[in-house]
Amino acid sequence: MSTVGSKTSENAERHAERHAERQPAQAQLPGVAFPEQTELPPVHVPVWVRYLDLAVLALALPVFLLASFPIGGYAVGGGAWIVQRAVQVYVNRKAAASNDPRTIVGLTAGSMIARGWLCAIAIFLTGIIGSSEAGLAAALLVVLLFTVYFALGMVLRPLDSPLRARPAR
Repeated sequence: MSTVGSKTSENAERHAERHAERQPAQAQLPGVAFPEQTELPPVHVPVWVRYLDLAVLALALPVFLLASFPIGGYAVGGGAWIVQRAVQVYVNRKAAASNDPRTIVGLTAGSMIARGWLCAIAIFLTGIIGSSEAGLAAALLVVLLFTVYFALGMVLRPLDSPLRARPAR
């Protein structure tokens, strides 16, 4: 059974014509050489920018003192934050040294969960053992630090990998 002259072959021809019209400029210019995609060097981000959350932690101390917030909340929230960041650096180094994808995923995912629990338990115990005001202060401090850390991560993460140049059209 032939489709020559039928609607099916006409539709196929129209589809092929439309598809050819949408080809990029480089495909429509035979004999013109376009450069391949090349990697641009990664954008250099100063190291201190990656640890801006720790600068915010240092700046929060005068705020706690001037506003008469419980200093125990600052000590526990800040201490838990510093410990979890140190654990993160250690685990990231271990993961970077591994070639096994399961090890890398296990270390990073386990670290994220454990670090979150560390901060949550520290805040919870501060509110139970200390005072609810100290627990609230610790929670607000950790939320502020996490917000700064997360926002920086979202902005800086794309800059970690080399950028790819695209040929001009």
